[in-house]
Amino acid sequence: MKPTQSKQEHGTPRSTHQGLVDTTLLFHHPRLSDLLSSKSLDGYPRPQPNQNMRRALDALTLAKLFPGEIANAAAAQCVMSGLWLVHGFLDQAHEICQSIPTATGSFWHAIMHRLEGDYWNSKYWYRQVGRHAVIERIAVRLQVAWNPSDFVDQCERLQKTPLESPAQMTARHVAQVEWQELFTDCWAQANSGPPFAKDAAMNLPRTGDL
Repeated sequence: MKPTQSKQEHGTPRSTHQGLVDTTLLFHHPRLSDLLSSKSLDGYPRPQPNQNMRRALDALTLAKLFPGEIANAAAAQCVMSGLWLVHGFLDQAHEICQSIPTATGSFWHAIMHRLEGDYWNSKYWYRQVGRHAVIERIAVRLQVAWNPSDFVDQCERLQKTPLESPAQMTARHVAQVEWQELFTDCWAQANSGPPFAKDAAMNLPRTGDL
């Protein structure tokens, strides 16, 4: 499915020393504690949906996640898509992210197609993402020049590689870092107040054009 609306251009990514926060702070947020944990991320990407989370996800609404004012509606929808995705519900994640006409919506869309094995489609949506600040943060976390399209190719090559192999373990780690950085960015942009309950003074600089 091709986009029906043009994507806004992201500005210059932040410097390599900005924006890197302890993403585990998300696990302690009272509005996310029942939906996310270190175990949630350890199991990502999942070969099958985590049915233990289905009821909680079905009951989830934007009003419950963001009881105050939503600062960025598209980012809030991205948060919903990311939560379905991390628990392995690709169809539900897809239903949400495909209707978000922003670069970050395309980012989630690209990830979803990569996880389902639709590699060509994944690379198409990564091209719609363009120059995104989160890509730089992922590169800083990984300490390499990270290219999402190259990562799709890597995942395709690893399809028949044993899951316990070092290459598969490395790819899983990269995917987890990608999810953490993108979700953290969306959470920060969607919240009108401080996004992290553990440190009310902390506030991620926003990309401003999600």
